[in-house]
Amino acid sequence: MGQAWGGSHEGGKETAMGRLMVVAAVAAAGLVAAGCSSGEPEPPTPLSEAEQAVLPVADAGALRAMLAEHKSRVVVLAAWSVRQEGCVELYGELGSLSAAKGKRGPVVIAVNLDSPDDVREQALALVREKGAGVENRCFEGSPMDMTTVVQSSWGGRLPAVWVVYERRGTQADLFCGTGALEKARGRLRKLRVLAH
Repeated sequence: MGQAWGGSHEGGKETAMGRLMVVAAVAAAGLVAAGCSSGEPEPPTPLSEAEQAVLPVADAGALRAMLAEHKSRVVVLAAWSVRQEGCVELYGELGSLSAAKGKRGPVVIAVNLDSPDDVREQALALVREKGAGVENRCFEGSPMDMTTVVQSSWGGRLPAVWVVYERRGTQADLFCGTGALEKARGRLRKLRVLAH
């Protein structure tokens, strides 16, 4: 007498291993039918050309290149997310830093760490509304890759503001969480690139 695929019978009873194999096969077939063969979540939809015009994508290497372009100036590098408390308020105030002393003031680079599709529209709307005077980027990669942009021991807390002031772009102060922007303003005043 033949055996059914995935099952074995001992005395007319199906074994636990046979049942497990059948359940696994049914589950795998369901995932394939649903279009998810690996069981991993779908990657976020890439930004369209129109969206990239508002919020260009940059990885850690591109951000390091941006810092190098501004090596003769003080740079404020701010990491933010629409999901984190305090980030939206901080983002809304970043433009005032770059306008403070014109060409002698700091360069402001705002790096959005939101990548999932569900918050993209919120981030884009905020950049369209309040992004004047700020070099905006959408970060591509793990948020922790930001530690390779500026040498720091950032633990991922947001909002995060780096004040980069050494000409090679390697010396920076890091301020995180509540009050990060006020602390950064204090440092900018000491560097004499922000009016008192």
